[in-house]
Amino acid sequence: MKRTFLLLSWIIAPLLGYRVNSQEYSLRFYGNGPTDIDRVKISIDNPHRPVDVSHNFTIEFWMRALPGENTATTCSGNQWYFANIMIDRDIFGDGDYGDYGIAIGNRRIVVGVQVGSNPTTGVCGNTIVDDGNWHHIAVTRNAADGRVRLFVDGVLDASSPTSSNTGNISYRDGRSTSYPNSDPFLVLGAEKHDYPGSLYYSGWIDEMRISNIIRYSSNFTPPSAPFTTDANTVGLYHFNEGTGTTLTDVSGASGGPSNGTLMVGGNPPGPAWSTSSPFAPPMPVELDALVAFRTSTSEVRLQWKTYTETNTARFVVQRSVGELQHWYDIGYVQAKGNSREIQRYAFTDFASIPSEQVYYRLRIEDHDGSLQYSPTVRANPIENAVQIFPTPFRDRFHVRVTLTGPWQITLLDAFGRVVATRTTEQETETFFTESMPSGVYTVIVEQGSFRYVRRLQKY
Repeated sequence: MKRTFLLLSWIIAPLLGYRVNSQEYSLRFYGNGPTDIDRVKISIDNPHRPVDVSHNFTIEFWMRALPGENTATTCSGNQWYFANIMIDRDIFGDGDYGDYGIAIGNRRIVVGVQVGSNPTTGVCGNTIVDDGNWHHIAVTRNAADGRVRLFVDGVLDASSPTSSNTGNISYRDGRSTSYPNSDPFLVLGAEKHDYPGSLYYSGWIDEMRISNIIRYSSNFTPPSAPFTTDANTVGLYHFNEGTGTTLTDVSGASGGPSNGTLMVGGNPPGPAWSTSSPFAPPMPVELDALVAFRTSTSEVRLQWKTYTETNTARFVVQRSVGELQHWYDIGYVQAKGNSREIQRYAFTDFASIPSEQVYYRLRIEDHDGSLQYSPTVRANPIENAVQIFPTPFRDRFHVRVTLTGPWQITLLDAFGRVVATRTTEQETETFFTESMPSGVYTVIVEQGSFRYVRRLQKY
């Protein structure tokens, strides 16, 4: 579908005086946290899927993270679950046979492995990976001696000693569990059990291959193009769907495919399809966090931000109702033009269309006539504009919004007394609540005519 669309764009656009840039896709996670959102879930049991590796394996993928978005300070293989989790094949309690995970801690990759009730072992890398650049990550595991190796951009970054975590590390087929919605899954971008205090991944993932062999034992040249499958590939994900909620396994492995499901939610809604990719030249505009939500008067508010702009003229807002067959221009916003700083934009659609299936996208026009298109987003209820987590809370809670410009947050106690009030332009505000007594509190988020109220429990 994507190839057909791009081909037609190249045919039609010159007739309109425009050039269209071809696009690759990745998935953008926002670290939205608990309640089974902002993650990809790949079922590995009932029936067994080949992506559930058991002995020797290699997991490799491309990742990109921005400085400051992943806040974990722990970087130790035996405590990988305290870092910002990228790949989680854990189970609740001791593994039988085993489990593993990959995360970011102290700005580095951390890998943990456990078999049965053995102590968890693994590695913490040495390379800073949250620098805004794409990095190729490869993790190998040797089932005979328990050794784990971590490669960053083709260079051996860390290697563990031998350990007792040898043998089968798979999810035991048909295993009974009290956590059927999390245990029998390989999860991308989140701590699968939403255990209190867990940290979640914020950043991009692209082009992931899972193999049932050790592919790398020494330094190598990272791939410069998407992978192709072979006899030892048990899971292969190109992340090029660009729309929808399915991540497709194209490995062709027997017993597959091991497809994943996008559990979209949070603020901004994640995971979201992104045009950032290690295999495509930089786009004139690096766009992020496009959202659309209905206001209390049924208008639709769109907001987005850019990290970079090069020779950008304007953002044309397009609307489609129903089956995405017809797109109509409904307005535009002038672009900054050239920028290497975050720029925030907003647009309001006053049409008040009652249909629930209202979709939006941006046509990004450059001064040289070239075009690119944003991923498509659906108009969501106003409640989706605000996210408060964790709930209930103990020593702190966070409020994240998609509002552009200054917004105000007020915290009331059970008697309606003002405990705190703040005005900020930041996307996320944190309230530290160690000194507050347990009980019920009310959070009010306001900006102009926008007002969101929610009650929270402190324990």
